[in-house]
Amino acid sequence: MSRVDEYVTRNPRLHTWKTYEIKESSSRGERKQFMAILNEITAEARRTREPVAVVFETVDRLQRSFKDMLVLNELIKQGTVELHFYREGLVIHQNSNSSEITRWEIGVLLAHSYILQLSDNVKRQFEQMRRTPDRLQEYSTLECQRRGN
Repeated sequence: MSRVDEYVTRNPRLHTWKTYEIKESSSRGERKQFMAILNEITAEARRTREPVAVVFETVDRLQRSFKDMLVLNELIKQGTVELHFYREGLVIHQNSNSSEITRWEIGVLLAHSYILQLSDNVKRQFEQMRRTPDRLQEYSTLECQRRGN
């Protein structure tokens, strides 16, 4: 049983309607699969006239940038969606206070910062390899040896 399933089982207000696995980046390009899922969730909320609770392990599993925040905020304000981040112990819903919303925004900011730091590290490594081409050859040789080629 996954941690999300355990969270849903422990919370008597929740039950599993559907489980999704999103395979697209939350920080690059359009999120077509994510938007299709939100449309499906919105339709279910309209059908049942109840908000749909969407459960994530952590904030960074949902988003790593602020670009989806406008759409999500609108769905939350309409009472269509509740966001549950069980590791943070955070639920964002129609009546969330400023502290809860700020915690969500800080989670997104930290996830975005992590992505930027990874990008900086990769750029720094490539720049170092560009400045010392003999090291690039060394890395290639080591990689071939490690793979058994």
